[in-house]
Amino acid sequence: MRSAIFRNFGLAVAALALPAAALAQSEGPERIDEVRREARAHLGPFYATPTIVLKELGVDSNVFNAAGEPESDFTFTAAPAATVWVPVARRALFQLTAGSDLVWYANFTSERSIDPQFAGRAEIYLRRITLFASSNYLNTRQRLNYEIDLRA
Repeated sequence: MRSAIFRNFGLAVAALALPAAALAQSEGPERIDEVRREARAHLGPFYATPTIVLKELGVDSNVFNAAGEPESDFTFTAAPAATVWVPVARRALFQLTAGSDLVWYANFTSERSIDPQFAGRAEIYLRRITLFASSNYLNTRQRLNYEIDLRA
């Protein structure tokens, strides 16, 4: 008896949540309108927004991640990028982001690098379904995370 009550309660919650999930799937044409409104530049079918981000600025107290005698150096990382969108009517949206991390060290010139990155995404909006495909490329010399000691 008790399990039937919990099962019916779970079904009721799922039934109430389903329309909200289905409503959120109709965002395709609104996303195209947002791109057309908010892009910084517009040339023909292309909409573009350039950005530049200062990711890191300061002193790296252990440049080589050494256990013995750590060496420190002043560093900064700037990341210029541009995102280009191509909407196709209100049915599809193609997006390409190209950028690079510019890593600079004051004393250790061997650790300076230019790390290009590209990302592409294509979205096709059907009535109740959005199909998409995406791909990324990144070429970097930086550590993937703090658990890996060596630079890639």
